[in-house]
Amino acid sequence: MHLVESEPLLAAANAVAEGIPAAMATIVRASGSTPRRAGTRMVVYSDGRVHGTVGGGRLELETIRVAHEVIASGEARTIRPLLSEEGGMCCGGDVELFVDPLQVRAPAIIYGTGHVARAMAPLLLQLGHHVTIVDDRPDLLTPARFPGCVLVEDNPEAHATGLSTDARRCLLVMTHDHARDIRIVTALSTQPAAYIGMLGARRKRALLASHLEDKSHQDGVDVSVLDRIHAPIGLDIGALGPQEIAMAVAAELIAVRRGSVPSRRGVGAR
Repeated sequence: MHLVESEPLLAAANAVAEGIPAAMATIVRASGSTPRRAGTRMVVYSDGRVHGTVGGGRLELETIRVAHEVIASGEARTIRPLLSEEGGMCCGGDVELFVDPLQVRAPAIIYGTGHVARAMAPLLLQLGHHVTIVDDRPDLLTPARFPGCVLVEDNPEAHATGLSTDARRCLLVMTHDHARDIRIVTALSTQPAAYIGMLGARRKRALLASHLEDKSHQDGVDVSVLDRIHAPIGLDIGALGPQEIAMAVAAELIAVRRGSVPSRRGVGAR
């Protein structure tokens, strides 16, 4: 029994480690005739999956419904589903559950393995992100260069085109090829994301705007997506060199997270 009850805790730990949005539902009080005892846990994932059970029936359906609301809002709730015939169950007891969002690490993806990417990765880890590095150069995509990160050897453009939806993501584009960066950002531009940034100077933003304009005529891309792109990337703090540029980008990420409205000239804007 102890092993069975511990499984949702392991599932919750895995969800936190992998950055998967989920909530933990725990029966904190049970009296009378109830399907499960106090201390029973269930993990509910944002994609509809469930690990464990708090008793099935309307009790579980109501708990899952509230769990999805908790994942979306980030605010915990206490609920007391009915166990009577009125609530679709015949147990007749009383149960109270605490439904708490798991504090998962927000995902961040860096496209590129250059000097700024290498300086950027540890800062993102320190800010609590689950960091993925995407590049098609295996000699630079190594655990020694990017410790603690998930490494994906893939064409960055193909990866960006096939990316699943996750509005929590921070997407940073900084490959060795400016034209490729523009194509990657174009692919990402319609993605819901917390942050999309591209390394480069003002001229590169102008090239991106021109590219989006062309795509609007060819493929119906909405050029207004340019307003969502942080390019040049990072706060305008006069940063020079990879480490300082990475710090400027980290500062901008914090400002976006906190709802601040910083200077948008960005790194390399001069």
